[in-house]
Amino acid sequence: MTEKELEAVLKTLLTKTTKDGWAEAAESSPLTLYVSHSGGTLTITRVEAVKTDGEVVYARTAKKDLFGVSRASIFGVSADGLTRGLPSRRPAGFG
Repeated sequence: MTEKELEAVLKTLLTKTTKDGWAEAAESSPLTLYVSHSGGTLTITRVEAVKTDGEVVYARTAKKDLFGVSRASIFGVSADGLTRGLPSRRPAGFG
């Protein structure tokens, strides 16, 4: 993912930036990062905050795990739950 692509996605999905540079997701809307490199894949779920430092993207999860991945290896980002005020999808029979 290019710097412009990642910036546009995070701007759309994240709500605020802290003074130390972390872009935080809404409490009810954690992110999932999809990463792939040399045939191996990694899915980072329940991401609460993201911080970029050049070519490295740091992701902090709800469990306070910290991941550092190459920006070029990220091929997708998704948000669970509420995004920009829109209600989440509710499958029939579940609520």
